[in-house]
Amino acid sequence: RPLQSALIETYIPKYFGILENIWGGKSLEAATQFVGLMFPTYATTQPTLDTTNHWLDVTGKSSPAGLCRLVAEARDSLARALQVQSAQ
Repeated sequence: RPLQSALIETYIPKYFGILENIWGGKSLEAATQFVGLMFPTYATTQPTLDTTNHWLDVTGKSSPAGLCRLVAEARDSLARALQVQSAQ
């Protein structure tokens, strides 16, 4: 929920820490849903974007392409939301 961004922020490291396990241990449908629905969309902050970029640059280099694509798409949405916030 957008009003609980402080709570969401505590789960960001956990999210990125289990992505590869979820991707490799669940069905494609379940893993895809997890990656998209659990991405910290409502923690619209620069640190969230930095963490996402770090994951893509470091861990993502050896991760499956489909997983990286989903995280990159979520990152792009987050970056656009940050641009909108800064313009307001």
